[in-house]
Amino acid sequence: MDCLFWNIRGINSREKHLDVTSNSSQLSYFLTTVYASNNASARTILWSNLRSLAQSIGNDQWIIGGDFNEVHFSHEKIGGRGAYTRRMTRFNEYISDCHLQDLKALGSHFSWSNQQQFRIACKLDRILVNLTSCSNANNFVQYLAQGLSDHTALKVSVQPSIPSVPRPFKYFQAWESHSQFSTVILRAWQQQFCGSPIYILVKKLQHLKIVLKDWNKEVFGPVQYCLQNSRQRLELAQLASLNDPSNRTFINEDSTAKEEYLSMLRREESFLRQKSWQTWLMEGDRNSKFFYASIKARIAKNTLRKVQLDDGTIFEDPSTIQSHAINYYRNLLNAEYQCEENCSKQHAVKWSSVCRPKVEGGLGLKLLRDWNSAAMGVRFWEIATNHPSLWAQWIEKKYLRRCSIWATSPSTSSSVIWRKILKVGDWIRHRTKYVIFNGESIHL
Repeated sequence: MDCLFWNIRGINSREKHLDVTSNSSQLSYFLTTVYASNNASARTILWSNLRSLAQSIGNDQWIIGGDFNEVHFSHEKIGGRGAYTRRMTRFNEYISDCHLQDLKALGSHFSWSNQQQFRIACKLDRILVNLTSCSNANNFVQYLAQGLSDHTALKVSVQPSIPSVPRPFKYFQAWESHSQFSTVILRAWQQQFCGSPIYILVKKLQHLKIVLKDWNKEVFGPVQYCLQNSRQRLELAQLASLNDPSNRTFINEDSTAKEEYLSMLRREESFLRQKSWQTWLMEGDRNSKFFYASIKARIAKNTLRKVQLDDGTIFEDPSTIQSHAINYYRNLLNAEYQCEENCSKQHAVKWSSVCRPKVEGGLGLKLLRDWNSAAMGVRFWEIATNHPSLWAQWIEKKYLRRCSIWATSPSTSSSVIWRKILKVGDWIRHRTKYVIFNGESIHL
């Protein structure tokens, strides 16, 4: 293991920017340490100098950290005066311009405190990385205890990438934009299998998964590769049409290439949006860098780096973690219910308590009885409000026959579902009131 220590005293000095190469893992990256001034104007100059440094580094791995003397968000400070919005905005603009983001952190949320009775705490110290560095999910920073200092020490772990493993099948909505998608689905679903209906369904889904994976690799293609080719064709078509503006063939090729390129842009955005889980962005926005940063940040957050067993043993090797995780759940799921002879086998905790939210001491499981009642209540309300759905009209003709559902009781020939709907209706009836407006039309 290689260890690197440094003294960050000094502001933006050349000696604080290093090119580091690990002897054991042969990892190479740029390391910049920061000790920002208490003066806001001096920090503004520092942000400008770091922007220039980011341009010179380019796509190489870059780790920059230390005491920035500024918070990233308002919630990163408690006590005392609130964070200055203008200073915080300048700091955030620097982070955005350099395409930096926080390295995955462990430990305390705040890195500085005044150590007084009326406590003020801020996150002034942080580790920022560029997109190249954050692509490695094994890198993280640990905030240690303060000790006798008012700042916490930062311990950065930079490790080689773990070899990738086969990933499970995932359906991408971007596939739907391809003209051959429906044909591929229909052709794959027509494959014949023998057996029970549920067995046939499972086999068809398995066959469809294989077909879609091959189609995605051969026809749909890598999104970035197809986007690059589409852009090159557009540039060639535009140059040809500019050289001969009166040629209708070149003009048509230009229009076709532009439509193809826009289609590829929408396909890429849909692909990245689904992978990054940022579904709230508006359609049409071009946020490729944001999407890539979100994807890499989520991968880093979901990476399991170490596991501690019941006996205190800690494992960091990926294969060892995998084997212990499999053994743990195998033993858990295969374990038999143990109890003494002649004792009750009832559970110690009621199921209603287990289904409480986690903040109330439960496990957050869904109580299916309540969910089922809610579903029946929705069906009852559709009938009561004359919903135009075909199902509500069918119920109206079969069971109500011009009678109000509020005054209907189940008969001996009523189905189980209809009985449950009417049972929920009794609960709704006692919690519903009529509000009369102008009185011109009312039906009770």
